[in-house]
Amino acid sequence: MHMNTKIKALLLIGLTLLIGFGAGFLANGWYVRQRFEKARTMARNPDDFMARLERDLNLDAETLEAIRPIFRTHHERMRDLSDGFRQDVREEMDQLRRELAPHLTQDQIELLNRRILMRRGGGPGPHPGPRPPEGRPPHGPPPPSQP
Repeated sequence: MHMNTKIKALLLIGLTLLIGFGAGFLANGWYVRQRFEKARTMARNPDDFMARLERDLNLDAETLEAIRPIFRTHHERMRDLSDGFRQDVREEMDQLRRELAPHLTQDQIELLNRRILMRRGGGPGPHPGPRPPEGRPPHGPPPPSQP
């Protein structure tokens, strides 16, 4: 049996749409990652930010020279605040782990430590797929009952 021409055309259009959606999804992900990386780099490098300010605000050399020291001073202060904030959050998370530990199984403690490590950017990405039931490790049986 041969498929009729109308069905073939519909299948071809549907396939084309699926390929287009997939390509758009992937391109959007790439674009967002690029923008995020650029923003992160600019936040850490005052020269990149100054170059962008110069271009975006159409600053002349005299104005640029006048604002450069002001900008550098504030950039350093903001970076120090950001670094201090990160340290405060890290200390709070460590305190949380210490207080939770007596109430968790070893498997749960290890899972918590992996999750915290992922948030700090030190581990693999988040676990794909649905979340396991509360108290259950992502791969394996539920933890034994605690007294």
